[in-house]
Amino acid sequence: MQRIKNASKFKKLFVLLSSIIAISFLGFRLVATNNKTANIVDPKVIGATSAQKVELNKEMEFEIQTINDSGQFLSKKDKIKFIITEAELKDSIKVKGEERKAGEGQKYLILRIELQNDTPDRLAIISGKYVRLLGLEDKKFSPDFHNAMIAIDPLSVRRDLVAYIVNSDSNTFKFQIGELEGEKQVIEITF
Repeated sequence: MQRIKNASKFKKLFVLLSSIIAISFLGFRLVATNNKTANIVDPKVIGATSAQKVELNKEMEFEIQTINDSGQFLSKKDKIKFIITEAELKDSIKVKGEERKAGEGQKYLILRIELQNDTPDRLAIISGKYVRLLGLEDKKFSPDFHNAMIAIDPLSVRRDLVAYIVNSDSNTFKFQIGELEGEKQVIEITF
C-alpha cells in the first residue's frame, strides 16, 4: 500500500515538473522569437510604429570624394547613385535605440535612401546635405535626423535615411534633391 502511495506521489511530482519545464520552454521560445524581430535594424533610425508608405525609386547621380581605408579624403572624386527608395510617415521612431514619439500634431517623415557605389574606390557621403524639405515660400529645411558621414565600400550598396518632423495634418510634401552647388530636382510626395 505504501508503495502505491509513493508511486502516486512520484507520478504527480513528475507531471508537475514536466508541466513547469514545458511552460518554461514555451515562454523562452516566445521571448526568443520576439527578440529576433525586435533586433532587425535598418540604419540608425528605425521605425517603431509604421503608418503610411509611398514607393519612390527616384535615382540621381552625384560626384563625391574618395577616401582611403583610414578615412582620409583624397583629391579624386567619383560618382555615386543616390536612390530615394520610399517615404514613410510615422508616429514614433527609434534613434540609437531610444524611442521618440512625435509631439502633439506632429509626425516623422522618413526618406529611405540607397547609396550605390559602382567604383573600385571607397566613397564617403553625408546624405542629409543632398535633401531639403521645401516649406512655405520655398524655405529649405535640412533633416531633423540624419546619420553623420558614412563610407560606402567599393562595388556595394549602403542603406541610409533622413527624417523630418512635420505637421500631422499634412499629406503632401516637396523636396529639393541635389548637390549644394549645382542643379537640383524637385520631387513631390503625396500620402
